[in-house]
Amino acid sequence: QFMVDPGADATIGGMVACGASGTTAVKYGTMRSNIHSLTTILPNGTIAHCGSNTLKSSAGYDVTSLMTGSEGTLGIITSIAVKLHP
Repeated sequence: QFMVDPGADATIGGMVACGASGTTAVKYGTMRSNIHSLTTILPNGTIAHCGSNTLKSSAGYDVTSLMTGSEGTLGIITSIAVKLHP
């Protein structure tokens, strides 16, 4: 189950772009902590793959968290891999 509580008519991409939280944020975390990886198109047209599907990675800057909540100012989010809870 995807545990971030969406608002009315919310999409996953919109929730990532605004860094949504919800009524389950205390127990399961906000949208930023529930994203494994994402793909964005930067303003100059480059395709950037951020994050990894592993649980922990400490290689380089955390661009996934930077893109989450940027409201589309840093790039357009095209694909998202989220964490699911049982």
